[in-house]
Amino acid sequence: MKFDSQIIFLSVKDLEETSSFYEKAFEFQLTLDQGPCRIYKTPADTFIGFCRKENFRVSDNAVITFVTQEVDAVFQQLKKNIPGIVIAKEPAYNEQFKIYNCFVKDPDGYLIEIQRFDTEDWDKVTE
Repeated sequence: MKFDSQIIFLSVKDLEETSSFYEKAFEFQLTLDQGPCRIYKTPADTFIGFCRKENFRVSDNAVITFVTQEVDAVFQQLKKNIPGIVIAKEPAYNEQFKIYNCFVKDPDGYLIEIQRFDTEDWDKVTE
């Protein structure tokens, strides 16, 4: 199978607040405004979409992860771009998974992980 790209859609309470958060925090560019849904370009040819939905609940299982070699720099930029951002975990090394990461929350309560893999072949397909 061949795919051209990927979009993950998430339900949100307040589309304006969520859009503002991702535009300021991560400097994501809006690629398509569909009214109740907005799609943003993220790094590495992927997309994330947010759709306004009444009476939704954030799952404890949902984690949005952005991979970067610059975890500390991104973390500092998030704190600068969004004063009062909810920090769930400061940057630290996770020995079990061999990653360096931190967690913040977006306005809807989604957990956002900023992560660096400390294994060179983490993204290689295994047979």
